[in-house]
Amino acid sequence: MKSELSAEIQQGFAKASSDSAKALANLEFRLASASVHDNREMAREFVQMINDLRADDRKATEALFAKLEKQYTTDFVLLRRDLETLASTTDEEIESARLKLFQLASNQK
Repeated sequence: MKSELSAEIQQGFAKASSDSAKALANLEFRLASASVHDNREMAREFVQMINDLRADDRKATEALFAKLEKQYTTDFVLLRRDLETLASTTDEEIESARLKLFQLASNQK
């Protein structure tokens, strides 16, 4: 699960980087071929594109952190349950050993 999350995070960042690079390349081409008047409009579009990409990145990052938090909580609950089982089993074994020692001590008297 953790390796899948890591791969998903890496894929998400790679996709965001690729999308940003494509958007920037497209905008550079348009800026080079546009007039001064169009440059202002394209600059506004560029800022909006960057803001949209940042919002998408933020949403994707928040979703991944939520997924990681859920996995952490699940792992913690499972670990706690295992530790409680271990503690219970250990207590039972200690009590059993204590009873055997008392029995051996009483048999030797």
